[in-house]
Amino acid sequence: MIELYDNILALRMERMGFNERLDRDQYRDLFRLMSPVMPLYWTMPGNPPVIQHRADFSDFQYNDKMRSRREIVKGRFQNGGVAYVFFDEIELFIAVYQKRLQRITPKMDEIISLIEHEGPINVKGIKEVLGMYVKDITPYLHKLQTAFLVFEDQKSVEWDRGYYLFQSEFPEVNFNRYSYSEALKILLMRFQSLMGWFDSVMVEGFYKLPKKELQKAIDELVNEMKLLPLTINEKKGYISPSDLSSLQEFSLSKTSNQIFSLNKNDFYVKAMEPTLKILFPKKEYEPMYYLMYQGQFIGAVYGKFRIRPDELEDVIILKSYEYLINRKNDIIKAIGKTCDFEVSPLKRFMGEQL
Repeated sequence: MIELYDNILALRMERMGFNERLDRDQYRDLFRLMSPVMPLYWTMPGNPPVIQHRADFSDFQYNDKMRSRREIVKGRFQNGGVAYVFFDEIELFIAVYQKRLQRITPKMDEIISLIEHEGPINVKGIKEVLGMYVKDITPYLHKLQTAFLVFEDQKSVEWDRGYYLFQSEFPEVNFNRYSYSEALKILLMRFQSLMGWFDSVMVEGFYKLPKKELQKAIDELVNEMKLLPLTINEKKGYISPSDLSSLQEFSLSKTSNQIFSLNKNDFYVKAMEPTLKILFPKKEYEPMYYLMYQGQFIGAVYGKFRIRPDELEDVIILKSYEYLINRKNDIIKAIGKTCDFEVSPLKRFMGEQL
């Protein structure tokens, strides 16, 4: 089973784009599979999404241009969080994430009416016309967005953005193209293609959907022979028949030897989030970035995110991977690719002052 799990780790490294930098076509395919794609954790509001360490070009600029053309669009998906999907797949994500409103309150109705007649309009404009506080306007807009009644257009990194009525802006969108079950099963198979083997906790960690509904969809995929149950390390999980038969093609010996520092909103981190919270508990300081080597999470950068310069307090490597401390310079270099040491210097490494 250890060898089998190593094959799965190697598959993940390949499928998630860690082995070789991706060109634009490969990147778009990965973006689609990883959707909804979140902006980096603790980033400026309005920044486009990025998938760090995968592209052989600046995907910050590339995705900024894609959203300016509305090839990718902003929405509220996992638990109402901001993320981006390709517009040509918006119907898929509406089927899974739309939260229909039981009733539209008078204030919501005022906002909807104002956007209908004056839109696009920003939060400042809504405040001036309706005489409401921003702290009251924002929750209403979030609810209207998760119901896909209102669309928040984010065409650039500017803080100012306009709100539109969703159906007026996109009359071609069919809200009933997919059933919830159909859409969820499509997403689960995408998740499987990236993870190779997964369990229900992983998909719950990424998609932030009810465990019962996820398990029901998984069971249906098993009945359809699209997934096979497979227990690894005493954990019940699932794999596709094709991946099970081809796992031997993936080997850690052919996998990148690079150490990666991953943002908290990275797809792989979100998928492994429940496990990472156990491996790297929040103490005086919190895990800010996770260190990954050949598919395994080996350590974390602890500190605190600040509006002023972040505090990078220490690097902790798990005991089972302490042999990698010999690659201290490589680890620090990896962290430096996600942090600006001139602004936020790293203070310690395994407790020792730098």
